[in-house]
Amino acid sequence: MADDRSISIEVVYRGIFQKTLAQRICRSVVLAARKKGHTGTAFARYGDSPERNGVPAKQFAVVAADEIELEASMAKYEPSVVDVSIAVDDTLVKGVESWAWYGRQPIWKPVRANGWLLVTSDKKPDEVLAQTDKAERPYTLGIVPGGASFAGLWVYKDDHTDFRVLGALAKILPRWIALDDAKAASLDLAKGDQSAVASVQYGWRGHQRSRGAAVHEARLDHDATGHHRRSSQARRAQPLLQEVRRAHDAAGRELRHVHQVHDVLARLSGRVLRGDARGPLRGRV
Repeated sequence: MADDRSISIEVVYRGIFQKTLAQRICRSVVLAARKKGHTGTAFARYGDSPERNGVPAKQFAVVAADEIELEASMAKYEPSVVDVSIAVDDTLVKGVESWAWYGRQPIWKPVRANGWLLVTSDKKPDEVLAQTDKAERPYTLGIVPGGASFAGLWVYKDDHTDFRVLGALAKILPRWIALDDAKAASLDLAKGDQSAVASVQYGWRGHQRSRGAAVHEARLDHDATGHHRRSSQARRAQPLLQEVRRAHDAAGRELRHVHQVHDVLARLSGRVLRGDARGPLRGRV
């Protein structure tokens, strides 16, 4: 979780084709942060293994002020809230449905309030933002110049996308990644190639265009357990129970968890939840 003692960054990428790119971005973040005196680690999401060609997957970089804080941050299976989400293919901003998941999730879903969404793209910010779901909390969209970089499992397209992203991170996270440290880390990773330093500088300077994302009217509150719940006004706009067969058909494109509908279902007659020859029905608040 975001605080003054640690920071979490996720890279969303196309499985297999961008795996090495995601690894290099996360590794460069940790290497640059260590040059500033911080500690950190990079890892892949366990649930994505084995990866499928083109199916969205995630890798993470967690940086902390010291080893104790890093261990506390790593106590969770994976960061549920991140400070920065990086999409290395701008088509991913339309939503992510990883394999073995049910339903599409907004690209901004794990990003904390007032966090960052970085996207590698040749498009303008308004064009990229138009493809995203309406936000339920504010975040800032940043464009890292360059198209999607695709390669293979054993082949890496060394077009310096990783270094441009590192430069952009140094611009928005100066407390954790200094520009000089990012350049030094790129030199280490590129084995002395000075063009890597130029790419970091390119990603850092004004070519990175950004703007704030609009916030959807239906805001989220938090209950005592920390779970998100819609405000009472937003809840009244929905029927008590809605029959849906796919997550895409549900309002907001997300089905409620069982514990969130338990109280409602307890007040309904058993006849309300009927069977259907085409398959089981799902209930949604």
